[in-house]
Amino acid sequence: MMMEEKAKKKKTIIVSLIGVLLLIVLAIGIAYAAFAYTKTGAKVNSIVTGILDMSYTEDSNAISIMNAVPLSDEDGKTQTGSSNVFDFTVGVTDPEGVTVNYMITVAKNSSSTLPDSAVKLYLTSGASDTQVLAPIKMSELSQTTSSNNAGAPAGEYILYSGSTTSSSSTTYHLRLWLASDYTGSDIDSPSYRLKVNVYGRAEAL
Repeated sequence: MMMEEKAKKKKTIIVSLIGVLLLIVLAIGIAYAAFAYTKTGAKVNSIVTGILDMSYTEDSNAISIMNAVPLSDEDGKTQTGSSNVFDFTVGVTDPEGVTVNYMITVAKNSSSTLPDSAVKLYLTSGASDTQVLAPIKMSELSQTTSSNNAGAPAGEYILYSGSTTSSSSTTYHLRLWLASDYTGSDIDSPSYRLKVNVYGRAEAL
């Protein structure tokens, strides 16, 4: 009888220890999700924990120009319509005083045939189209390094970076066009495709 009771107690202790270990692993996983966020290309994504909720929505996966004619900055900035303007929203909810560093980047699709120096980008925000990034050639954008505080991989082109300690939601509008000084004519079916990515990381408390 004593042997059976000891065996039951030993089994209970082992099961309890396994349960505690599982809870620890789960807690570590949740803590990591709260402090690191990466969003690249999916339609809608959201990570929610007790500290951080970052979301990024988009109407399509990428923006591209196909067989376009060169445009002046004045004309490029006033383009309208879903085929010319890429709209997306970046939000941070209830960071509870934690500083959230985030970065909006673009990555060139390998199928693009136009050089970076042939393409211009223009980023605005809100209903009033407030300028965030003035018209600039892709080749003139800064690139991410491995030590950036938003957790973005090295080698992507930076559109915007910032930080916040409060809830926010911003809608951005990205326009892309063929630069007016591009004179290349030796490319069949010229094209340029980009993917917009958002990265975010909360600073450790």
